[in-house]
Amino acid sequence: MHLLAEQLFVLSLDPHKKKPYARSAASLSYGLAAAILTDLLVDSLIEVRHKKIVPLSKKAADPLLEETLMLMNNSKPKTPEYWVTALPSRLDNIQHTIARKLENSTILTVNKKYILGLFPSFTYECKQENLIPIVRERFVTILEKTNQQEPLNKTEERHLMLLSLLHSSKLVDIVFTDRNEAKKIEKQVKHLNKNLPLSKSVKMATEFIDTSITMAIATAVVTSTTSSSSDA
Repeated sequence: MHLLAEQLFVLSLDPHKKKPYARSAASLSYGLAAAILTDLLVDSLIEVRHKKIVPLSKKAADPLLEETLMLMNNSKPKTPEYWVTALPSRLDNIQHTIARKLENSTILTVNKKYILGLFPSFTYECKQENLIPIVRERFVTILEKTNQQEPLNKTEERHLMLLSLLHSSKLVDIVFTDRNEAKKIEKQVKHLNKNLPLSKSVKMATEFIDTSITMAIATAVVTSTTSSSSDA
């Protein structure tokens, strides 16, 4: 099963430009970092204790998760917000790292060219067709079950977390192209944890996903603004 970060990256790609949608520029890297934390949490490789992440292992089946665990084990406990902000750079450009991982899995092709012979530019071509309609149908089915307070199996819970990551990364309307439907879905996602029969780890993950990404974006904006003011 592919990591949530891998699934999020594939869904973020504009099939025409073969790059992540421009509107996700500020949030995608943070969304990918939150997705990695979510996989670690659901696999019981980390836990949140006193609002800070504590690693429970040094090993993971996936190399990317294991690399993240190594970073955490070599650090004092930090908040989820810290790791969402730090991982995009600590994992050697998180988007490229995940893209190369997907290329090795033959999910997509990574193409590299240089602008003016100096600056590298990447495009990504997904090999699976009709992905969006398939994902949309899964999301609709799962949301219908949550509306009926029906318990979800582990696979469905992962899809629910992926939808939460899409929402926090401002990409729900890629899957739900009708504007009114997208707004309805976003409203549902905001209230996922209310009285739903979800496992403890999934509830915890959906709680910190949106908060962590939002805070990471806000911090980046403040830092950028401060830097610009200093340069003026």
